[in-house]
Amino acid sequence: MQLFPLLSLALSLAYSQAVLGSSSDSYVRFPVQKLANVPGMGSQDVSNVFKRDDVLNSTLINAVGMYVVKVEIGTPPQTAYLQLDTGSSDMYVNDADSPYCVLMSYGSGYASTDNYELTATATELPSSTISSESYSTLCAYWGTFSVGNSSTFKYNDTQFDETYGDGTYYRGTYGTDVVSLGNITLESFSFGVANNTENQGGILGISLPAGENTHSLGGAYNTTPFEYENFPMALKSHGKIEKIAYSLFLNEPKAHFGSILFGAVDKSKYSGQLYTLPMLQAYDTLDSVSPGMFVTAQSVAVLNGDSGNKTVSKVRFPVLFDSGTTYSSLPTEVAHAIGKSFDGKYSSGDQGYTFDCSKVKDTLLSIDFGGFNISANISNFVTRTKDHCLLNIEAADSGFVLGDAFLVDAYVVFDLESHEVSIAQASFDDKKEEIEVISDRVPGAIRAPGYSSTWVYTPGSPIGTGDFYNVSWTSYSGYSEYQSLVATAVVSSSDSSGGSDSSSSSSSSSSSRSAETTTEKHNAGDRLYQSSFPFSLASFLSYFLL
Repeated sequence: MQLFPLLSLALSLAYSQAVLGSSSDSYVRFPVQKLANVPGMGSQDVSNVFKRDDVLNSTLINAVGMYVVKVEIGTPPQTAYLQLDTGSSDMYVNDADSPYCVLMSYGSGYASTDNYELTATATELPSSTISSESYSTLCAYWGTFSVGNSSTFKYNDTQFDETYGDGTYYRGTYGTDVVSLGNITLESFSFGVANNTENQGGILGISLPAGENTHSLGGAYNTTPFEYENFPMALKSHGKIEKIAYSLFLNEPKAHFGSILFGAVDKSKYSGQLYTLPMLQAYDTLDSVSPGMFVTAQSVAVLNGDSGNKTVSKVRFPVLFDSGTTYSSLPTEVAHAIGKSFDGKYSSGDQGYTFDCSKVKDTLLSIDFGGFNISANISNFVTRTKDHCLLNIEAADSGFVLGDAFLVDAYVVFDLESHEVSIAQASFDDKKEEIEVISDRVPGAIRAPGYSSTWVYTPGSPIGTGDFYNVSWTSYSGYSEYQSLVATAVVSSSDSSGGSDSSSSSSSSSSSRSAETTTEKHNAGDRLYQSSFPFSLASFLSYFLL
């Protein structure tokens, strides 16, 4: 079959249309490739995420998008396309010899994992039957890594066991090797090689180091938690950037490429003021889920020039900006209020609100983050069918997320050292670049008027139902290494400029550890690659080549 070469050709040609990676004056820029209607690009079968009927599932599959970067690993280099994820912290790539990918490489029909003996670095995989007719191309499509074919790879005897909220997982062993993105090369970079997974592709996590699997949130699984230099940290230690910060521009929905700037901002990519918010510790202890880059949402409104503006919620809640998920998850009462604002009717079969599609025209979902609003086109959150529209905002009790549907209309700067997030309305105008390096504070950013009015977890109350009051952070005993994150949210002065008055740093060790398995569970955000999507090669190639 010639399918593998054609798929590789499509990705290669798509990348040749953009600069693969460039660095100048202490910043690094990478194109972020936007994929749509391609195989394995949701974290799981969309029917499992949204639980819709078959017609709606097909529409959701076509609407699903994801953002990937091209990475080369090892000596000689092996290519993989990894999903860019602001909601996790580790880099994982699939082992070319993993039973899952080996099975997906042969034949059609069904393949069972029963006859494969897994290595001691992974938990035993349950007996399962997988349709390789649907999956036969996917591991090769996204790219795998063969440790035996790299002369510079070294295992460091630290195991990982990462399970996401949707049940998908990566299991295997950490190691180090040469990793390159564009013309940026990192020597002895730490990442995980997954030899037990049901995901067809890898992931590049760029969140806080405290979210790494080695910094296990379940102490019973890891008696010696530690952090290592993940990708953003490594860029600074290698002298590529001055501060561990990056700005994300996903671009308008129909665009093929977005961009990410490490160590800089591009003022041409946003309109209005860039406002800064403190990151939140959204959980009372580290035993729940990994720390993420949460901020406070103050209120939610639906804006329409014809029917008027409606404030649907004034409840504060913590929300995570997550490029690794295509959906959004909001508090139950907020999600229901949004649906009702369209005169929608809740469908138990679709598990969501349905309404007349005419309601979508010229309508925005606007969120107040503390004295400023970011608005997203409501059509980003809607699935259209022949008869009606369906609102794709999940009602949840915890783990609130704003994914790509919201982020396409926002320009977001993540400052991992000062533990702050700066946000502005994205601009899709074709303007000359105005790139400024982030050396201390984020250029052009000021503290939001509501910087100090943040959601705070109330011990003993479920997330999302606790008291809401002005920030008054307390330390959590037993987790001294995490105090720096908590401390940065304290309002120490009336300074209105962007950025914290002091930045914190947590030293990380990348030295080998004795074999230890860590388990981390993420409740927020779906992840990629567990879906037997219908796939048209012709439509896929035309997407990139026309």
